[in-house]
Amino acid sequence: MKSIVALLLSALAVGAKPGPDTATRVEIASTDMRASVRMRAGGCPQTVDIELAFALPNPGCTIESAKAVVDRKNRRIRIALVLEQKGGAWPQVIVPTKRRVHAGVLRKGRHIVEVHVATRGLAPSRPTHVFLLDAR
Repeated sequence: MKSIVALLLSALAVGAKPGPDTATRVEIASTDMRASVRMRAGGCPQTVDIELAFALPNPGCTIESAKAVVDRKNRRIRIALVLEQKGGAWPQVIVPTKRRVHAGVLRKGRHIVEVHVATRGLAPSRPTHVFLLDAR
């Protein structure tokens, strides 16, 4: 029984191919922030992760949530970062941090990536960084 299941799974893996308009390679075309992309291995079609490196305003600030919403039709990716500021007085020391978000399967072509940062309970979300992602 195990050998039949293994045979079926290997047949599916060999027969599975990305669609003709599905990206198999991605790279940052231009950016004003430190960002990197990578394809997740093992999936078919492959999915994309975007890693952002940026600075938090002080040590009392943390990332509450980070998610990517992909508009496949318009080739736009909106990354929403929600920050939480802990109470109390904090020194104004910039704290470097990284966050990876999952963007899923992308179509071939250039995608506009907007990074929106909002502090929970304070200002509404606004685009703080915009860059191009080239998916081939």
